[in-house]
Amino acid sequence: MKFSMIELSLLTRRENEVALAICNGYKYKEIAEYLFISLSAVKKHAFNIYRKLDISNNRELMFKFLEAKNANG
Repeated sequence: MKFSMIELSLLTRRENEVALAICNGYKYKEIAEYLFISLSAVKKHAFNIYRKLDISNNRELMFKFLEAKNANG
């Protein structure tokens, strides 16, 4: 599953992968292991996601994802 919504198109491919994993409830360490990247890279991607989408936590990210998903059917 990929984000295909306009607002989320601001994210890079890797940020999309991290954002989707966050929305699916994975912890940063689990995301790092799954994507074969460092924990600090996951944290940096999360920081960039929150900055680009003007949000401050995982709950807001999940809300944005659901909001965009509902808008696009």
